[in-house]
Amino acid sequence: MLNKDMMKKIILLLAIVLTSSYGKADDRTDYQLQDSVRIIKKKLEIGQKGERIYYSDIQSIDGDLLSFDSLNSLNSLQSLQDLNLSSLDLLNDLDLSSPESFESLEEVKNLAELRNYTELEIVTNNNQKKKFVFNTRSSSGKNDKSSDKPAKTDKKTFSNISAIDVTHKYGNIVTRESSSKQVEVEIQYFEKDGSIGECQISNTGGQLSILTVKTGGKRSNAKINYIISIPRGTAFDVNINYGDVKMIDNFNGALNANLSYSNLSAQKISNATIKARYSDVEIAEAQDMNLSGAYSDYTITKVRNVISSGDYNDCQFDEINTLTIDEKSTYGDLEIGTINSFSGKIYYADLVIENLLSDINVTSNYGDITIKSVSSKVKNIYIKGSYCDVEIGLPSGLSATLDANIIYGDLNIPRSYTTKFTESSEKNNRVIMRGQIGKGNPTAKIEVSNRYADIQFR
Repeated sequence: MLNKDMMKKIILLLAIVLTSSYGKADDRTDYQLQDSVRIIKKKLEIGQKGERIYYSDIQSIDGDLLSFDSLNSLNSLQSLQDLNLSSLDLLNDLDLSSPESFESLEEVKNLAELRNYTELEIVTNNNQKKKFVFNTRSSSGKNDKSSDKPAKTDKKTFSNISAIDVTHKYGNIVTRESSSKQVEVEIQYFEKDGSIGECQISNTGGQLSILTVKTGGKRSNAKINYIISIPRGTAFDVNINYGDVKMIDNFNGALNANLSYSNLSAQKISNATIKARYSDVEIAEAQDMNLSGAYSDYTITKVRNVISSGDYNDCQFDEINTLTIDEKSTYGDLEIGTINSFSGKIYYADLVIENLLSDINVTSNYGDITIKSVSSKVKNIYIKGSYCDVEIGLPSGLSATLDANIIYGDLNIPRSYTTKFTESSEKNNRVIMRGQIGKGNPTAKIEVSNRYADIQFR
């Protein structure tokens, strides 16, 4: 018989498989369960690509089901009414330490009551792969998919437009920047279950409003796509659920985007405010940005200034001038290439900086800070940590004042650095070091403190 830990792993695995096919843009079910699965995927470092779910190490799956409250919503999934739990008797002989044992999951035919195809690929530490395909056709035996070609297409043109507002659900939006002074809108209607959606377009005082009012029948969610040519400098406000926004050309107007279960990609934009929930944002280049939301990924190659807030967001900036965490950010990692200035508070998040040019002022709890390289022109380094290991790579020619205060931790300074301390003490589990690192007159200031963790210079 299975012990409690093994049963927890099985329930967690089955829950992820069951819900993986409920996170698409055209679903109508309760998304509370999908939310919890996304959290668990982040904790387990499970990535999703297309129709596959990748498990970096199947032996590591051991979720705390007490935090997986949304399993209760499994009762709302109609497909579970046809799930014969007696067919899970084979799990009594399942050895989770061996991925080969998962071949027996192919015998669980009742999982096929869910719709669409889901391919589960298990990747072990030695890169061995096991694939399981769950045939989840609908009871009619036909795949429930919308047509790839629109059933109807409309084109409209508008003049003297200063701002565009789009509220959309179930479908994609493509924008192009135009040298024309007219806004051109192409509307693509896709048929599903014998019906198509509806939209309303109005022009009031130069404000063009596009509203998707119906996407097919009550449960069909027929898709609508918009292709919009926007004159240079026109403001664009978009609120989208379960769709993608693709900005093909450079966009020089003000952008305000509210994304939910959607993705946004852009080449070059100027000023943008983006709030994302369960979404991915990819931008090649931007000027000033305000980013917020939850459970989303931001990938920006080059940006001037960013103000960021939110929880469970992973952010990657290759080149950035200033990054400010407006409010404390929790449970989301930050990866930065080259940055001039950073300030903010982060909790339960790791911060990695490849190259710091000028200054950093950060408070971090339960997350590590790594600054791999510091410019010789750096001005200020202020780090306050708690349960936060800190590693800083200083240039060999830097001269800086040092003020270090550590409780229940160690301060490590390589012997290769020239140091001169005016105060140095280690007692009662507390380390205090004040003085100077490097030769000559100090050009930078380093102030670091930590509790229950170490600080290391290298």
